[in-house]
Amino acid sequence: MRNVTIFFLLCLLPLIILPQPQINLDSLWDVWHDPSLADSSRLHGIEVIIQDNYLNSLPDSAFYYAEWAYTLAEKKKRYGSMGYARTLQSQSFKNRNRFAEAIEYEEKGLKCYEAQEDKKLIGRSYYNLGNLYFLQGKLPQAIPLYSQALSFFEKSGEKNQIDQVNYIIGTCYLSVEEPEKALPYLRKSLKFKEEDGKWHVVASLLSTIGQAYFHLGDTAQAIAYNLQSLEAFKEFPASPARAQPLQVLATIYYEKGDEEQAIRYCKQSLEIFEERGPEFATTAVRRILGKIYFAQGKLDEALPQWIRIQEISQKYPQAPMEKEDYRYLYLTYKAQGKYPLALEMYENYHQAQDSSRKNENTKAMMRFEVQAEYDKQKALDDLAFEKQKEQQRLISLGIGLVLLLSLVFAAIIWNRLKLSRRQKREIEAQKQLVEQSEQYKEKFLANISHEFRTPLTVIMGMTEELEKSPEEAKKMIFRNSENLLSLINQLLDLSKLESGKLGINLIQANIIPYIQYLSESFQSFAETKDIQLLFYQDVAELVMDYDEEKVQQIVSNLLSNAIKFSPQKGKVKVHVKAQHQNGKEELILQVKDTGMGIEPSSLLHIFDRFYQVDNSHSYKGEGTGIGLALAKELAEMMRGTISVTSEIGKGTEFTVVLPVSREADLQVLDRPLSRKIMIQAEKDQPSFPLKEKAIANDQILPEDELPLLLIIEDNPDVATYIETCLEGLYRIEKAENGQVGIDKAIEMVPDIIITDVMMPQKDGFEVCNFLKHDERTSHIPIVMLTAKASIEDKLTGLQKGADAYLIKPFNKQELFIRLQKLIELRLQLQKRYSGAALFDPALRPEASPDIEDVFLVKLKDIIQAHLDDSEFSIPQFCTEAGLSRTQMHRKLKALTDMSATHFIRSFRLQKAKELLRSTDLNVSEIAYDVGFRDPAYFSTSFLAEFGVSPSEMRN
Repeated sequence: MRNVTIFFLLCLLPLIILPQPQINLDSLWDVWHDPSLADSSRLHGIEVIIQDNYLNSLPDSAFYYAEWAYTLAEKKKRYGSMGYARTLQSQSFKNRNRFAEAIEYEEKGLKCYEAQEDKKLIGRSYYNLGNLYFLQGKLPQAIPLYSQALSFFEKSGEKNQIDQVNYIIGTCYLSVEEPEKALPYLRKSLKFKEEDGKWHVVASLLSTIGQAYFHLGDTAQAIAYNLQSLEAFKEFPASPARAQPLQVLATIYYEKGDEEQAIRYCKQSLEIFEERGPEFATTAVRRILGKIYFAQGKLDEALPQWIRIQEISQKYPQAPMEKEDYRYLYLTYKAQGKYPLALEMYENYHQAQDSSRKNENTKAMMRFEVQAEYDKQKALDDLAFEKQKEQQRLISLGIGLVLLLSLVFAAIIWNRLKLSRRQKREIEAQKQLVEQSEQYKEKFLANISHEFRTPLTVIMGMTEELEKSPEEAKKMIFRNSENLLSLINQLLDLSKLESGKLGINLIQANIIPYIQYLSESFQSFAETKDIQLLFYQDVAELVMDYDEEKVQQIVSNLLSNAIKFSPQKGKVKVHVKAQHQNGKEELILQVKDTGMGIEPSSLLHIFDRFYQVDNSHSYKGEGTGIGLALAKELAEMMRGTISVTSEIGKGTEFTVVLPVSREADLQVLDRPLSRKIMIQAEKDQPSFPLKEKAIANDQILPEDELPLLLIIEDNPDVATYIETCLEGLYRIEKAENGQVGIDKAIEMVPDIIITDVMMPQKDGFEVCNFLKHDERTSHIPIVMLTAKASIEDKLTGLQKGADAYLIKPFNKQELFIRLQKLIELRLQLQKRYSGAALFDPALRPEASPDIEDVFLVKLKDIIQAHLDDSEFSIPQFCTEAGLSRTQMHRKLKALTDMSATHFIRSFRLQKAKELLRSTDLNVSEIAYDVGFRDPAYFSTSFLAEFGVSPSEMRN
């Protein structure tokens, strides 16, 4: 299928050159030899003559005249024309298949374009370089150059070029078997083509996107896109490109084992190619037909396909015979008893295998020589550039000294002016403070009104619901009444502080456990935001004097703010320790979050009354602005201090320091959490459902990227209700009984399963037991959701392998949290099977009986058996593993976050790493031994995998 992709890419790959107007040849020669004309006119004439009359037919002359054009352009410092002359010289070499010289001159042209700082010309030069590598079949080297071109085209707004390069990059990634990287580029290209109404290209692109899905193991999407492609091609019945989706569909159905469909699409494709050509493109289809007929024992029908492939390979060099073609010819002739012909094909098969390796060695040597020449030239260019930088540094140093003297002189003048302005500034600052204080008070009044209005609105609204749901209404009225009372108490405390009537009630006790259970009261609030709340203590016991209520107010305020202003997946740390400073013992309480941070300008006022930090889009304008002010004054009442440090984007840390004294009556505290603490924790918890919170706070994923959830439930109303609860969070499939659920789970390999227990055919216990012991589905988390509420039933479900057991009627928030945590556990499983640990030889069935370990060891053993076989394919891999392509892809993705292609390549690279460290084989020999056909591509892949080249790894 890769040859099909390359063929259609070549059909659509135009070479970008700078457009020039057509000019009469004789008049241009007159212009060229007329010294009275300006150099710019002569230069333009030379360029047009080269482009239109010499480049293709007389490339040697084109190079010669382009050198004249470069000389003329250099006189005028016209960098764009200098670069274009180098591009013409590069094209002259390309037309003679001298790619090393073509690349050299295009890189010279690129430097000229960079000197002119023309993004469009720079982009086109990178594009030309990418084409030069592409035409040699060096796609790994071409892709980064195309990506550079795309970056500059996007900056210069070259829409057509952006579209074209997106398509080329996507197809290149597809050709080097990296479909995951190909899809985003192909989708962008499809969007451009649809906007421009280029429906013929849209039809081909749909098929190419289908090929990408096929390589990813998603055969359903692959078939759907290619059927769309066929539908689009109905508008272009004369187009030979219509054979492309037919070829792809033939390949898909062949690998699915549907031989009837595969034959049908092969014949339709052949009919188009035989009528409109090109003939060499039929070899892929004929191979499929030959293999099917051979497998069916129809040797008389299989043999003509292989003979025709042999004839085409002799006629067209771009469609050479493959090793497998000779092997099938040998097997067919042997089965027919034609032993001389069979022997000839057998010898051809082994010669093809040997010559393939020799050709790769020759190509590797040529690439090495070209690269060495390129590195030599680059080193000379870098040396010249360093000299230029040294001159610039000397100039900059001189300018810096002049600026320094100027600054000293300016500072002297500024100090004199400052003395006369200080008094005026102080007056203005006093006025500003008064105005700012008034603004804070006005803001406080507006915010306190809002803080009162919210619980009052709930209380008033719930009075109307007392008859419908009295218990729930009473709970909400009571909770909001206590929130209102807590707010009023804060205001009263502030009033007492101002009047000096707020007293202090000291007790002597161990403060460490008290601060710990104050922190634990906020644990549920933190969990609703998926935030880790951590408590650390450097001392187990610290007996001291403190006021319980005031410590509670300080800690509650700091923790409430830390959790409120931390993002999901964030952390809040409470750290308690003791220190001796200047002969005094002190308690240090630190509350640190990983939130958005506070601007330095706001830190100056953070403890001012009525002041609010408004740098948060999530909580802008929320609160009263008295919490931190009250905390500061309460700390000072206990002869302590409170301070803050913050860094934007990293978080905020509050530090409370209280002196240790032991003068009050000693008490032993052993009591539950006070109601006041619980009110504060409940007050800060969000009132909206978890589902709405998840949608509001998380980035909404496209539907095809959501986790796939399978609901196995025989009651359609219950299944629909669950689907409604989880809509927008998962892609949902349903099964009406246990047996259908097992079949769908094996076919689709979902990310998570919810199953009932009591169902026809197979109950939930049987479903769970089967799926957890089948290597295709053993990794899938299963939630049992049932009305069977006895402890025996729950234990049975857990023994069968269920990951969670929920009772109907279930709590929606609990279901959301359970599903979310199970998805997170799967991500932890991926971390376990990531990196070098995945390929650790110690991971063997006898060492670890875990079913997932056994499965991965089996896969690695399969690859090991074919390690040096560069023809080892994904379909063969899936067949030997006993899985379909979809099952293999989704199972590997769930365990390792790798596609099958990525998994095989990583295993080969790990083996290469071992050989580099344990043998004296050279890099090319190791590349062949681990199944790479191209040593250059092996080195590129090795560098991407480990961050160092093979030679650096050995050194």
